[in-house]
Amino acid sequence: MRGEFDESLMNVARTRPWISLLGAYVTQEPCSDMQIALEAQELRIEMKRNPRCVVIEYDEDGNQLETYTVDRNFMANMKSRALVMPWPIDEVGKLDDEFARKLGGTLLLLLATYQPALKQHISVTQATSTPAAD
Repeated sequence: MRGEFDESLMNVARTRPWISLLGAYVTQEPCSDMQIALEAQELRIEMKRNPRCVVIEYDEDGNQLETYTVDRNFMANMKSRALVMPWPIDEVGKLDDEFARKLGGTLLLLLATYQPALKQHISVTQATSTPAAD
């Protein structure tokens, strides 16, 4: 019995050129159900790999932001020497649009702290402290 994800993957593969998510090949040929099932199985295996970290970098020479993923085990040594800003999910609440805006703005401003050339491109509203109610 196929899961909802597998069925959706098969429908896409039947109607559009199939691009392997594992980067093994790209083909314009229709795929058989067996080939699609094997790809779905490989995708599930791929998703069970070690946890990853997302890194954002500003490349001054190319004047571009770059994001990429890195194995979390690889980052452990660097993390011990870095500024770590925890965002406990229990305190944050939902990871919604507003949280994404705050996180993204914070990351851009933090990046600009170390690479001032980026600051001229940033236009985000920073939170202001609200006086305590009497």
